[in-house]
Amino acid sequence: MTCFILSRSLEIKINEDMFVSRFILFLFIATPAMLESGKAPDEVNLCTLVSDWQRFSGEMVRVKAVFREGAEQNALFDPGCRDGVLLVYVSPLPQVAGKKRRLRRILGKDGQAQVVLEGVFRGPELAPVDPGLSESMKEKLKGSRMRYGHLGSFDMMIEVTRVDEAERFASK
Repeated sequence: MTCFILSRSLEIKINEDMFVSRFILFLFIATPAMLESGKAPDEVNLCTLVSDWQRFSGEMVRVKAVFREGAEQNALFDPGCRDGVLLVYVSPLPQVAGKKRRLRRILGKDGQAQVVLEGVFRGPELAPVDPGLSESMKEKLKGSRMRYGHLGSFDMMIEVTRVDEAERFASK
């Protein structure tokens, strides 16, 4: 069991078996659907993705954005969207395909790159509440949203499976 402490009075225990079960479920649902279609999802820009997150959440997406590598986390932004703030946490899966070496070289020099990434997008969905908690704790957690990245600093995430494009990004 892994334990995350959200406050002094609240501990949420996450069963590692639940993570494994979700991952296996993802493999059985998402992977065959992608193989059957025979093509990558249509490309969407970051602004559309975050503005219409309900439509894309839990789906395989192909997004064009600027990837910024940070000391504690990686994220996507678009200089033309929401004043260019970091919007989506990037979580690479263990086996990322595509142009990852090219991306690595660009990030090593510049710390950021214009990219097209494929992966499963997660929006600010409702967080699951452990049924084993007391009724008062369940009530307090009801309606809370998922958070991603270092210290839960993002409400959206992409689990990257493929780097389709990686180019230098010249900030203006």
